[in-house]
Amino acid sequence: MLNKLERTRNPARRKDDEVRDLRGVRILIVEDDWVLAGDLAKYFGNMGAVVLGPAATVEHASMHTELAEAAILDVNLNG
Repeated sequence: MLNKLERTRNPARRKDDEVRDLRGVRILIVEDDWVLAGDLAKYFGNMGAVVLGPAATVEHASMHTELAEAAILDVNLNG
């Protein structure tokens, strides 16, 4: 039987925990919370994505829409 420390060091991996390969995919991040925007940029960047932004406004985001292949959007900007 594993003790609690052993389980913490070697947590069971689920299939949906796998890191996806996003090398070269251009993802636009639109988020006005800079802490969250930074975390999202780091997360997707670590998977190989080319991060566009982060953009805190729709106006700033619109400068990147031609290049973006995917987007992570805050549906409540300034809110």
